[in-house]
Amino acid sequence: MKKELFLEIESALMAHDSYFRQTANAANKLGASCRLKCSIALKMLAYGIPGDLVDEMYEMSESSNWNTVRRFCKSICEIYADQIRPPTDDELLSYVNHNTTRGFPGMFASWDCTHLSKRSITIGLTI
Repeated sequence: MKKELFLEIESALMAHDSYFRQTANAANKLGASCRLKCSIALKMLAYGIPGDLVDEMYEMSESSNWNTVRRFCKSICEIYADQIRPPTDDELLSYVNHNTTRGFPGMFASWDCTHLSKRSITIGLTI
C-alpha cells in the first residue's frame, strides 16, 4: 500500500471514530496510536493472522486487536460507502474470462488460502 493512501485512511478514521484517536488512560499513559491500530487491522485482514499472534508484536491484547479490526471494517464501510460497490456485469465477465484462460472456468474470484495451516482449517471445520 502506498504511504499516501495509508495516511489518508488513517486521517479519515481519526476524524470518523474517536476510538482511533490516541488517548491517555487513568495513569496518564498514552494508549495505542491510530497508526498502530490501522497497522494491526490491515495486517490481520491481509494475512489472515489471528489476534493472539499480533498481540505480542504490538503489545495489545487479543480482544483489543479483534475490536480494532471490527471497528476498522465498520468505519471503512461507513466512510467509503459511496465508493464501495459490487462488481458490474462487465467486470464479472472479465474475471470469469481471465480465470478460464488460467484453467478455472466459471470462477470469478480467486481465494488464496495458502496462509492457513492444516490445523486451523480442521479447527474451523469442527466449530
